[in-house]
Amino acid sequence: MTWQTKGVIFCSLVCTLCLVLWVYLLATFIKSHSSQPTTLFSGNCDIAGNINIGLHLVITIFSVSITVSSDFFMRLVSAPQAADIREAHRQATWMDVGINSIRNLRSIPRWRSALWIVGAASSIPLSLFFQASVIGTAATTEYDQLLVSEGFLDGDPFVLPWVGNLLQWETWRFGQPILEPLFREIQANVSGFHWKKFDSVECRKTYLASRYGLRFYRHLVIVIEAGPNLNPAGWTNDQVWSGTVPPSYSNTSYYNYASLTG
Repeated sequence: MTWQTKGVIFCSLVCTLCLVLWVYLLATFIKSHSSQPTTLFSGNCDIAGNINIGLHLVITIFSVSITVSSDFFMRLVSAPQAADIREAHRQATWMDVGINSIRNLRSIPRWRSALWIVGAASSIPLSLFFQASVIGTAATTEYDQLLVSEGFLDGDPFVLPWVGNLLQWETWRFGQPILEPLFREIQANVSGFHWKKFDSVECRKTYLASRYGLRFYRHLVIVIEAGPNLNPAGWTNDQVWSGTVPPSYSNTSYYNYASLTG
């Protein structure tokens, strides 16, 4: 394959890529009427991850092609012509032939040296910009963490504030009526098929050790033993604190960590 044919192929490749990028840019701008980042896909994290990998594979192919194209044209403009070689011989020096040469830049015309510098300065940044044009993000989930007795799962009663929260100075916040519907909804559904039961290892791995954050689950209900008498109905106020709820009222809820983010 002659160098002229290679030049036509590389020029066609670069022109096609530029055309595709401009068409996509205009279509995206017309559709969104904004210069802000555009969402290509929103949905299942595994599917989004596969799409992200596929797009970066395509981008890498284009980036490598542009780098190879730049290297080809940089070798062309830095290649010595007969007049350049004769001038080098007259000055008792030598020039590189057949390679991409920085040494030759001082012996070739300035306009060719300028083209070589443009090619070198643009190929690497273009590759980096292409790789940064598509990014994947994963939304983490806000959740409540509840410490309860076995009776909570069976629908046994509870009152606010939870007995463990009584030990805090901000007791009033956990007694707000706005929280009670959420807790009662959790209690009503916690035994349903939408909830998954973890052992202690799975629980720590999912909620504490995941480097991707919490993506597939929300509220966490931790069932603990109900005290020295192991009463599944929960705790009475006189077992923990005094003066806020009836002392003999059995409360299935012990503690709540509100609005955590995983």
